Amino acid sequence: GGGEFAVLLPGLEPAEAATVVERLRHVTPHGQTFSAGVAGWVPDTEPVEVVLAADVALYDAKRSGRDRVVVAGADPTSDDLPTALRGMRAEVRAVRDVRGDVVAWQVVAAFPHDLDPASVVAAAHREGLGDVLEATVLRAALALPDRPPGTELHVRVGTSSLASDRFWEAVPERLDGVVLEVQHRGGSGAAGQRRLGRLRERRARLSVGPVGRSGGE
Repeated sequence: GGGEFAVLLPGLEPAEAATVVERLRHVTPHGQTFSAGVAGWVPDTEPVEVVLAADVALYDAKRSGRDRVVVAGADPTSDDLPTALRGMRAEVRAVRDVRGDVVAWQVVAAFPHDLDPASVVAAAHREGLGDVLEATVLRAALALPDRPPGTELHVRVGTSSLASDRFWEAVPERLDGVVLEVQHRGGSGAAGQRRLGRLRERRARLSVGPVGRSGGE
């Protein structure tokens, strides 16, 4: 019925664990099937990181056709990111008006490995790492070597990230040329207004929805 559960297999490498899970898949009774994601825990890292990596692999298995086992395999390129988010880069997309003219540039997370970005992003928020993801995308947007001139960069950020100390510690002091599309994921009232004020102090512009809709400021 769509339920999820986790299996811990101490002392096994991911490939060995995948073999065990494959055996479980083949003996599942009554003609039922399941998809599984497998990841190995790296010592001295937070347990939530291996949960995120396995979660991303699970959704990759579902995206690839279901009833299969996928082993997490992101190439590590940044030691300060959770395993499943390593290798992430900023992808710039042109936003055009009805005449076809470029009116803005939107920056989103992209990954070099064969994973659905939407699955990675959803899993990151589910495992409490959405603030890390969004701060990393924002930093990557500001660090683009060939920032398109004359138009602003739009980056999505959730209100839950704005309530996170980790987000503010990672975000640069100056956000000139950036429009933050604020997505409501919890948090409101006076505290929410203060957080938006902090963004304005860093020279960011704010939008209450995706680029192209009314309601920006």
